[in-house]
Amino acid sequence: MKYPVAKIPAGFQAHHDIQFERHTYNFSNERREFMGVFFTLLFVVLYLALTVDWKEFMGVIRQGGWAVIGVYIVLTVLIVAVLTGPETAAIAPAVHH
Repeated sequence: MKYPVAKIPAGFQAHHDIQFERHTYNFSNERREFMGVFFTLLFVVLYLALTVDWKEFMGVIRQGGWAVIGVYIVLTVLIVAVLTGPETAAIAPAVHH
């Protein structure tokens, strides 16, 4: 069985004539942040699913452990807000050296 062969125009140079869309491979900052959050949540879910004794965990949550989880979530959001803020980006290079 013969397969169709593409006709290549004269003077065709693959490295010059074929251009890939750069935005396909260019991750924006928003996408990077989303990926970081996604992988962090995935890690937390895997950690909880694989290592936590669920009967004990639910007992602690019933006794008020949900408040501690809420505090940790608020602290995490505040830390991320400070570290990703424009002030930190302006100060960090000067503090490094």
